[in-house]
Amino acid sequence: ALDAPAIRKDLSYHIFRFFASLKLAVMLILSLIIVFSAGTFLESSYGAETAALTIYQSPWMTLLLVLLGINVAAAAIDRLPWKKKHVGFVTTHAGIIILLIGSLITQKWMIDGQMAITEGETEHRITLPQPLLYVFSEKERKDWLIPFRKEPFQWRGERALKPPKQDRLPLELSLVSYFPKARIREEIVPSQDGPAAVEFAIQNSFIQQTHALMQGDPETGSSSVGPAQFVISDTFLNEAQGELTEAGYLEFRFADDNFRLPLKEDLQLPHVEKLAGTAYQITVLRIFKSAAIMGRELIEQAVSGEMDNPAAELMIEGGGISEKHTVFAKFPDFPTRHGMKPSETGAQIFYRLPNGGSQGETHQLRFVPQGDRLFYQVQDGFEVKRGEVAIGEPVSTGWMDLTFQANAFYPHARLSKSFLPEPNTASSEEIVPAIQIRATKGSDTQTLWLGQGLRETLDLAGEKFHFLYGQKRIPAGFRLLLKDFKIEHYPGTNRPASFESDVILKDDMRGIEKEVNISMNHPLIHRGFRIYQSGYHQSPGQPDVSIFAVGKDPGVPLKYLGAIVMVAGIVTMFYIRRFSSHAGKLSS
Repeated sequence: ALDAPAIRKDLSYHIFRFFASLKLAVMLILSLIIVFSAGTFLESSYGAETAALTIYQSPWMTLLLVLLGINVAAAAIDRLPWKKKHVGFVTTHAGIIILLIGSLITQKWMIDGQMAITEGETEHRITLPQPLLYVFSEKERKDWLIPFRKEPFQWRGERALKPPKQDRLPLELSLVSYFPKARIREEIVPSQDGPAAVEFAIQNSFIQQTHALMQGDPETGSSSVGPAQFVISDTFLNEAQGELTEAGYLEFRFADDNFRLPLKEDLQLPHVEKLAGTAYQITVLRIFKSAAIMGRELIEQAVSGEMDNPAAELMIEGGGISEKHTVFAKFPDFPTRHGMKPSETGAQIFYRLPNGGSQGETHQLRFVPQGDRLFYQVQDGFEVKRGEVAIGEPVSTGWMDLTFQANAFYPHARLSKSFLPEPNTASSEEIVPAIQIRATKGSDTQTLWLGQGLRETLDLAGEKFHFLYGQKRIPAGFRLLLKDFKIEHYPGTNRPASFESDVILKDDMRGIEKEVNISMNHPLIHRGFRIYQSGYHQSPGQPDVSIFAVGKDPGVPLKYLGAIVMVAGIVTMFYIRRFSSHAGKLSS
């Protein structure tokens, strides 16, 4: 019978032999083949991020790599005492172990993020893909950062959200839905207070659409289809009085209203008129029937006496602004100011004619709430007709054979936001990750949808909380100032051929300040980070935004070293086998 130490020794020996066995090595290699095959399938079907979260960054992938490392180390130790013929074998196994250690370091400490920098601004933080929920209490003037797990697929359930520290959160939070890719859906719903809103449909023989307008909202306060504009406002359009002459009128279109100045045949020039309800007055300097440019001056050709090229010269003054404009009736898109600059008043100026010219450019359907009643105005060139809206009753606009029908009117309304899931491979600027959270304070429980980068507010039990679904940010240790973003397009197209950024690198700790050019193929390498040009964002009238991919992999040196050692071991094994064998038998 064996005593206890002998049994323990025998058990330890069998465990060691198991971890050093070829059988375990084959099982691990087959498992890795299956895992990598599944990762390839997931990456091709659902995207690289899904494959990384499901396979490559999973705990059981780490376990497989650790087991492989133990198996390789045990197999090498099992050959003790090593002899000359074992040099290549041991070297190869050492290279594999170093390579695996480098891979584990990469998995644990690699930084893979982004920097988005607006032209002329400086950024010193790296945005990581790790999601965070930001909560701010107006009452306590305190905020909390709550990390939560990123999901590879659509997820619904109930998961408590708490700050990482033992910090008291004055409400209970739960994650109830997570969409890796989602598209926002906004619905207008009735409310106890808030602005007025209307839902309506427009249709003709070619189109059939529904629209929703909310009063005072910069995004949902207006919409359009072709040249037709739909608006909800608290003011009526000024309707023309009396008979309009052949000379037409000047139209001044502001954000919330427009004004007409009829051009009568006997109009005495210069003619001064105040735009009622504004700080501006108009001075009509000259009216042309057939305008032509002579040198830098506008002259009257008056060859036929007809309205061949009607134009008007005018001044708009008030509020510290004095501008001269030239407006052409037949060319409404031609800039009215010298130097191609828009008016500082915010007005668009048109010369409208009753029988041609740019009359057809003015098509507007305007809704004007008055308490519990809703009125409409339909503008077609000179004509503006008014009526009261009857829900469900179609009304002809008089242009493009369009009719409209109000489906719902809310004297007070609010926007309700939700998100619709999209496939993981979907790609669009409108698609963002989205979460739904449940917030409870006392007896008050509410749910809220949050799109990444969007801020929302809840009033819970009389206390206001602000929520933001964001991403973790870490300091880079240096600053980048975006000096200039450059983009080149393929000739005759809007497709970018190349884009790059001129930045100023500032590192106070190392006393560095220098100008660097960053592009796709020429990264900036600093403090172990590799910074590539990965994208950009451009909006009319807004400065360019340059997007950089920022990566740092501390496991790279070990992975390179492991690969070199492993190749050296393989070469050594072949070398020893070739020169130290005799009659097919290895010498001892």
